[in-house]
Amino acid sequence: MTESDLEKALKLHRSAVYRLAMSYTGSSADSEDITEEAFIKLYLRHKLPEDDSQTMAWLIRVTANLCKNHLKSPRNKNRAEMPENIPEQSGISEEERQELKSALESLKPDYRAVILLHYYEGFSSREIAGLLGLTVTAVTTRLQRGREALKKFLTEN
Repeated sequence: MTESDLEKALKLHRSAVYRLAMSYTGSSADSEDITEEAFIKLYLRHKLPEDDSQTMAWLIRVTANLCKNHLKSPRNKNRAEMPENIPEQSGISEEERQELKSALESLKPDYRAVILLHYYEGFSSREIAGLLGLTVTAVTTRLQRGREALKKFLTEN
């Protein structure tokens, strides 16, 4: 991989990789580290993905695995909250955006990850299953439970 290929991949996929890492870790610093590590792994790969969609799929798979490893680590004791940079949603106020941010923070990392991949990144349940190494049923169950948890949080607050 050349440096220009890496720059292109960073420009296209960095924010999605960071958001996924943030959905797992809840920490800006940890998410930055995981994002950096994912792109280093991409740079060091001998065989590159053929196109941008395959690169994105590979990065999501690697990021999810790095996040899971991070969460298992004994030094992972403190969890920070999600940053303010949740992707813009058309037609909602700043107050609604903050409420959505709080609702997303309240979700379990597994639910938050599939919600973000589905609604913010536009992946289908089948694609998410392949990316995260889950069954389609597991993804749809997590999406359903995540939506229910969001609904419950938003109606109580």
